Amino acid sequence: MFSSDVLQTNVSVSVRWNSQNIIDDLTGSEVTLYKCSLNSDSCSRCLSPVSTPPRLKCLWCGGDCNVQESEVCHGNTPLNQDQYLQCNPPEITGFYPAIAPVDGGTRLEVFGTDLGVNFEDISSIRVAGIECDLNDMEEFYEPGQSVSCLTGRAGQIVEGQIDLIVTLDSQVREASSEDEFLYRDPMISGFTPTEGPAAGGTRVTISGDFLTSGRNVIARFGDAECIDIARSLNETSCTTTESSEDSYVLTMTFDGTQLTTVDVFTFMPNPVITGLDGTQSIMSGGLYITVIGERFDLIQMPVIKAVSQTTGAETSAICNGNSSTTVLTCLSPPYPGDKASRRRRQSEESLMASLQFDFDGFVIVAGDITYFPDPIYYKFDGPDSIFYLPENNLLELKGSNLDLASNKNDVQVFVGRDGECEILIFQSENLICEMPDGARTPGFRNGSLGEGPTRNLPAVHVVHGNLEFLPGFVETNSDLNILPIVISIMVVAILVMLFVFVVVGLKLTKKRREANQVREELELGRQRLKSRLREVPDTKLELTDVDERVKKYGIPFRDHNQYVTVMLFGGLGVRPETSDPEYMEDFMEQAIVSFYRSLKDEESAVAFIQTLEMQRQYEQRTRQLIASLLSLIYVSEGKSVYFSKLISRLVRDRVAVTASSSGRMDELFGRSESIVDRLLANWFALCMCGYIKLP
Repeated sequence: MFSSDVLQTNVSVSVRWNSQNIIDDLTGSEVTLYKCSLNSDSCSRCLSPVSTPPRLKCLWCGGDCNVQESEVCHGNTPLNQDQYLQCNPPEITGFYPAIAPVDGGTRLEVFGTDLGVNFEDISSIRVAGIECDLNDMEEFYEPGQSVSCLTGRAGQIVEGQIDLIVTLDSQVREASSEDEFLYRDPMISGFTPTEGPAAGGTRVTISGDFLTSGRNVIARFGDAECIDIARSLNETSCTTTESSEDSYVLTMTFDGTQLTTVDVFTFMPNPVITGLDGTQSIMSGGLYITVIGERFDLIQMPVIKAVSQTTGAETSAICNGNSSTTVLTCLSPPYPGDKASRRRRQSEESLMASLQFDFDGFVIVAGDITYFPDPIYYKFDGPDSIFYLPENNLLELKGSNLDLASNKNDVQVFVGRDGECEILIFQSENLICEMPDGARTPGFRNGSLGEGPTRNLPAVHVVHGNLEFLPGFVETNSDLNILPIVISIMVVAILVMLFVFVVVGLKLTKKRREANQVREELELGRQRLKSRLREVPDTKLELTDVDERVKKYGIPFRDHNQYVTVMLFGGLGVRPETSDPEYMEDFMEQAIVSFYRSLKDEESAVAFIQTLEMQRQYEQRTRQLIASLLSLIYVSEGKSVYFSKLISRLVRDRVAVTASSSGRMDELFGRSESIVDRLLANWFALCMCGYIKLP
């Protein structure tokens, strides 16, 4: 089906067979597709040879323009182009503009139906009784649909109907408008603002009366045109263009009628930026950036932009209004990255972008802005994510990357529907704030309530820049039902008073027995410790052979990389990769980031290692390789202190397990197939590296 909204179009023809083969057309054949129904708004337009070429054979069929074969024409008597005299009389449905200056000179466009078949069919148009000139207006004529004329001079304020006469083969047909046309002179009473930057871009609002008068309006301040004009009856707005620094009156021209104001507009020196407080942001943006400069009060819409240095993509945010001449406060826009760079929001890598400011079209490049990973706030512990508020009234939130590029002024913590928690401590992995005084309204800020046990508890809502987090709910003493607690305390107090005398006597006897038992247990423990110590052999190493080899061959010095490779991966036949692959699947990148975060959590890392230890199917080489890779991860990421803490925890757990199971102490850390043993050996090897003389 021909679906385009055009009267006719030429298209090429091709024949396809077997759904894939096309027969070559050596002649370049074309066919004409047409749609007569586009001229269904007027009989005269449908039958006009100017608007509807005769070769299309369009017919007027009972209120619709169509072809002979159509269903519409089958049920009605069609009219062809030779029968245009049977069309309905002309009718005026509207006109533009509705107001014009009394001096005339405005091109008036009249809309309607059956407004002639050719331009010569329009005999005359009178506006409020004044002749409207049709000379040189043929180019604006649309057969049967619209006709234009140039208004004559009225000389005074007057209004009246528009009268149109159409003559078809000596048949005179008339039409009049229902609405009246107004001859009115526009008036300007003032404009605001009265000053702006010389670079232009200031939106000026002009007030007055009959400002919609005429068709073509031009506004200027001196030689600088005011563009993008938007008009209403009593108000007009336009945007200044670049000009020299000076003062100019406003001149407006309405179809040749010129008006000039007494007030002047002053083009001031352009705004300048002298300093920035804050050129860092999180990937999602929304952090405060303070801009220092001059003449900021001239800016109507200050915009901060971040532009990608590789793709040119940009993001923006609107700064605060023009309340200050020297200080501007903006919120950093999100990082202008593509999908690949947005995936890096959870990595520890920082990114750069160009920082720009758009002051009403006047752009200032202010250097670079550094983007850091987005912060993450963890849910409260427990299945219902409820934080039980201690007596100090302090709420603690945990997370990661909290203070990267941020300070506490960039974060808000809301409790319930209308409470706000005052932030006292803001660090990388935790935030502590003081709960607001008084009752906290249950539910979220939007008025909704939690479910189940959290239904009557206030929710905690964290706003960090452009990010929002819901870590859970908070339960305080005021959230509890006090009456059952008071009754329980009274009952317990009465019971205690009844049994106090009996208990005192029993306690004295019990304490004597406990003291004797403690002494016996201490003596038994001392005996067991002496027995265990006798089992531990002399672990002093015989170093005579080593001394002789050093004296004979010297110390085999190596650099740091060779040392680490030999000590951690010697004999394993593996050399780990030292760089990430250039391209990585999304799921693989997310999995690596999640795994690395779990390794930085002590409990998760210990559980991971202990689980691997219990997998008996892993051979000795596999366990040693896992331990060496873990050692390399912690050291290469600058987590040596954390690595030492983790080793200490694993050693303590191993000693405790061996002691509680009555194992032999001389076998402790004597098996090289254990992951913990290999981790400890790697730790000693890495610690000793600094005491060996390197070349």
